[in-house]
Amino acid sequence: MTILIDLALLLIGAVATLSAFGGKTWTEGQEPVIQRITPRGWISLVCLVLALVLGVTKSVVTKLDQNRKDAVATVDFKAMHSLNPELELPEKRHLR
Repeated sequence: MTILIDLALLLIGAVATLSAFGGKTWTEGQEPVIQRITPRGWISLVCLVLALVLGVTKSVVTKLDQNRKDAVATVDFKAMHSLNPELELPEKRHLR
């Protein structure tokens, strides 16, 4: 669930930045929009895309790492349980 919240925040931030980016760039001039973007606008767009890519990558890597830790903890518990069957399985949140 946390990854969905992270991705939603990234998406909302990206949409907010793009909406603020618009203004005169979208409405004034006859040339194509790409030609109307100023150097400052290109820097802004590049930073936005980099932040979005890094944010999504971070969220996915964090989720994968947590899944790996949960799997290792489960395997460790099963190994311990095979040595001592009286052990009770802790709740998943205790494995982290």
